[in-house]
Amino acid sequence: MGRLITRRAWVLPVLGCAMALAGCAGVATVSASQILDVVPGSIRAGFSIEIRATCGENVNPAFVHSGAFGSVTLVPDHGLLSTDVTIPPDTAGGTYPVTLTCASGQHSAVNLTVLNPARPGTQNPAAQAEAGAEPNPSIGPATGGGETSASAGARALLGGAVMVVAGAIIWIVAAIWRRAA
Repeated sequence: MGRLITRRAWVLPVLGCAMALAGCAGVATVSASQILDVVPGSIRAGFSIEIRATCGENVNPAFVHSGAFGSVTLVPDHGLLSTDVTIPPDTAGGTYPVTLTCASGQHSAVNLTVLNPARPGTQNPAAQAEAGAEPNPSIGPATGGGETSASAGARALLGGAVMVVAGAIIWIVAAIWRRAA
C-alpha cells in the first residue's frame, strides 16, 4: 500500500510540471495575425520612428499609412517587416492614426503622438550638424519606447511565468501531501 501511495504522489507533481511546460509553450507560440508597433509612440516632429509589423508569416510586403508621415511599404527582410521613418519637421503636433494593411487584406492601427515641433537646440544631431550647431548635451539618450511594457511578448512572458509558478505550487503541495501519507 505504501508503494502505491508513493507512486501516486508523483503523478500530481509530474502533471503540474507538464501543465506549466505546456502553458509556457502555448503562450510563447501565441501570435496575432497582424501586429503594428511604432517606437516611440510619442515623438517631436523632425525625428525618426521605427515601424515594426507582423502580417502572418511576414513573406509579403505590407503597407503603412499615416497623416504624420505619408505612406511607406514594409518589405520582408529575413522574416521581419520594419523600417525607420522621419516625421517631417513641419508636422503639426497632435495624435495621428497609423494604419497597417497586410497583403491578405487584414488591418491594424495604432496612434502616434507628434509633439510640438522641435525647439531650437533640441533638433536631432543630423539637423544640428547641417546647421553647424553643437549637440546639446542636456538631452538624454534615446533609450527606446518601452516596447516590452505593453507588447504581446511581455504578456506571453508573464503568462509563461504564471504557469511555471502554478506548476511549482502544485509540485510543492504534492510533495507535502506525499510526506503526510
